[in-house]
This record gives sequence, structure tokens and C-alpha cells, in this order.
Amino acid sequence: MNMLTRLNRANPFLTLRGVDDLLHSVLGRLQEYTPELFLENGGPRFEVEVREDDVKARLPLAGFKPEDVEISAAGDTLTVVARREEVLPEGNARYLRRERRREAVEESVRFPVEVRADEAVASYRDGILEVTLPRETAKRNRNHTIKVNGR
Repeated sequence: MNMLTRLNRANPFLTLRGVDDLLHSVLGRLQEYTPELFLENGGPRFEVEVREDDVKARLPLAGFKPEDVEISAAGDTLTVVARREEVLPEGNARYLRRERRREAVEESVRFPVEVRADEAVASYRDGILEVTLPRETAKRNRNHTIKVNGR
């Protein structure tokens, strides 16, 4: 008896669900190798613009404050970590559903060019983090922490 038949003979929709679960279990293992192809929730992703003199990276971080965001750059890689504490309701509030559960975001992106991280500038406005890094003309390898809105 083949696998599809064993999943559920009586209900073809459950069989399709079983196939879907099987594909997710197999393809889910590939996610660490090709995250762009398998991003499920449409969560934060970098938008990177390589220009003649600099590289501009944007990342949506709605609901975070500038002090919740840590940015670091090493060589050609930019990493952003944003964490916030979940605000619990006061009193005896009961929720049927709560949508704002994400408490941490960590994203990294490698640039196709070398950048000068020590001259990077970051701003956070309307839920969008924007980091501008000048392009490197000579090779250097330094690690730097970048402040958001000068903090």
C-alpha cells in the first residue's frame, strides 16, 4: 500500500493535507539554506539598494522603539536584532485573539560590495529602519556597532 493511500483512504482532503505536511517537513529543512524562497509569514526582510557611493538597507520593524534595536556590521554583513518586552494587559482583560506576539527579530544581509561600517548612519522612522553605509574603496575588516538615531 502506498503512502498516500495509508494517509487516509476515506477522505481525499485529509490525504492532500498529509501530502502538504510531508512537503513542509521535507522543504522546511531546506529553509536554512535558502531562506528567501521559504519565508512563510512575510516577516521582516531587508531591502538593499547598492548605489555608486553607498549601500542603503531598509528593514520594516513596526512596533519597535529605536532603543529596542541593535545594529552591527562586520565586513560585508549587516545584522539587525530588535527585541521588545510583551506588554501584558492590565486588569481582567480577556482576549479572543492577540495579533502582536512577535517579540524579537533578527535579520542579517551580506552586501555584494565592501562597506565602511565605521561611517554608517542609521535612522528609524514610521516603523522602517534605514541604514546607510558608504562603499569601501580599499579592503579593511573591522567590526562596528551602529547607533539608531544617534543613540
